[in-house]
Amino acid sequence: QTVMEAVCLLFGKKPTWEESKKLLSNTKFLEMCKSYDKDHIPQRTLKKLAKYINDPDFLPEKMKSVSAAAVSLCMWVRAMDTYASVAKTVEPKRKALAEAETTLKAAQDDLATKQMALQEVEARVAALKAKYDMKIAEKEELERRMQQTTARLERAEKLVT
Repeated sequence: QTVMEAVCLLFGKKPTWEESKKLLSNTKFLEMCKSYDKDHIPQRTLKKLAKYINDPDFLPEKMKSVSAAAVSLCMWVRAMDTYASVAKTVEPKRKALAEAETTLKAAQDDLATKQMALQEVEARVAALKAKYDMKIAEKEELERRMQQTTARLERAEKLVT
């Protein structure tokens, strides 16, 4: 009976034997236990449940004398309580992780944008360097031709004089 009162509390029912019988007679009771929304157990339900969890007789070992079903339901109630207390500690960490992932995504997007801008600048620098190298080569060719022309002019002057 104690186990079923705790189960009734978790399902939001009055912890009475009548409600317990109704729950147990429900053909989908096992499915309801499996699909129980353990992530959103109200705080007041957990406070009421603490009375049962803290009871030294509310242990699976002590329920063996009652029935195997009582053992299993006792373990399920304790598991829901444990999950809720662990989830309470983990939830802020999940939120912090989500925020950190959002920040990381924004930083990665910013990095990708900056890297694209860097690639554009590097491409422009490479194009300017190629143009510069071409102009230097052209200048050197012009200087070589100027020296050649100057030498020819000097030789032509010598021939004329």
